Amino acid sequence: IPLAGAERKKRPGKYPYYGATGALDFIDSFIFEGPHILVGEDGTVITDSGTPLVQYVWNKFWVSNHAHVLQAKNGFSVEQLKLLIDRIQISNYITGAVQPKLNQGNLKSIPCIIPPTTVSAAFGSVIEPIFRNIRRLTDENKVLVELRDSLMPRLISGELQIPEEMLAS
Repeated sequence: IPLAGAERKKRPGKYPYYGATGALDFIDSFIFEGPHILVGEDGTVITDSGTPLVQYVWNKFWVSNHAHVLQAKNGFSVEQLKLLIDRIQISNYITGAVQPKLNQGNLKSIPCIIPPTTVSAAFGSVIEPIFRNIRRLTDENKVLVELRDSLMPRLISGELQIPEEMLAS
């Protein structure tokens, strides 16, 4: 669901608003929650290596109409879907002479071999802890960046002092 820049400015918040290439803003509400895959629909839809522009997102968020929102099904996890899509050579599925576009029909037409449920479950049990750690560390990094950005101006201005004994260690 698209929200124009002017509309987003009226709705500042904590939820990321994603476009085809990443978070464009933070707004006051969300329409999706939990791990999802976003694939660029128009504009920047392909990487230099010929694979689709893929975003792995989680928590609560909003997505514009410039990205496809994908969820896994039939025993296939979102993380498995990400690993699969990350490796597809996508150029044959892109249309548009002026602005590249990966439309929904072309995205759905990409052939894919789905492994048996037992194989998918076994692979999922191996990669899930890795992706859980990626999500945790990424969330921690965001908190640390916010903390740094709030403390740095106070340290530079002298408003906040670090005790000498902490600097010596």
